Amino acid sequence: MREAIEAIISQGFDKMALNRMTLLFISYNERSLRLARRLYFVEEGVMSESALFEDEIIRDVMSSLHRGDWRG
Repeated sequence: MREAIEAIISQGFDKMALNRMTLLFISYNERSLRLARRLYFVEEGVMSESALFEDEIIRDVMSSLHRGDWRG
């Protein structure tokens, strides 16, 4: 999974000349949180009540990565 995401990030910064990428994931997804941190994404905030799934209110974490912070 990590290799695929690194390839996407490289494509965005190198080929598409993006300056920033944003990542959203469900707040209780610890694996996504660890992966985002390993890829140098910085947590910017939590989107409260962003969805309702099987009668459970979901919160999303928003993280970002800027071109200058990418170490790929």
